[in-house]
Amino acid sequence: HGVYLGVTSATAANHLDDYEEGTYTPVVTFGGGSSGITYNSGATSGIYTKVGRLVCVAINITMTSKGSSSGTAEVSLPFTPTSFLAGHNHAQFGMASRLQHLAVAAAGMAFRVRADSAKAYFQPMRSGTSPLTTYGDNSDFADNTTLSATLIYATS
Repeated sequence: HGVYLGVTSATAANHLDDYEEGTYTPVVTFGGGSSGITYNSGATSGIYTKVGRLVCVAINITMTSKGSSSGTAEVSLPFTPTSFLAGHNHAQFGMASRLQHLAVAAAGMAFRVRADSAKAYFQPMRSGTSPLTTYGDNSDFADNTTLSATLIYATS
């Protein structure tokens, strides 16, 4: 099943056979742990659209407690990303469009999709540091951190 796009005859290269829309609940972890992290369930959600291998995700997260876990901050994704080149995810990223109540001053929040897991790193845009080389951690978050973001990435 599927549809052939932009052609007058059926060719495999133009066959779209995978389209999906859905919801999921994004989960924040610090160092892989989520001990004591709680959310406002009415304000924490995720939606996605998957067309072929391309996934577009929109998330809203409202924490009510950041818990006691420590380490690198990550958020879950609905599908495991693919890596085009070992250790690199070309053009697989995200940006927060709404960001409130961080524990540290940041001009924004970028996301770097992991190559080896259905997660993305938080990368706060702090003054004087590059988000390309710095990942956020539990100390960047407050008990009432709120954010909305869009991430785009490829899956297998």
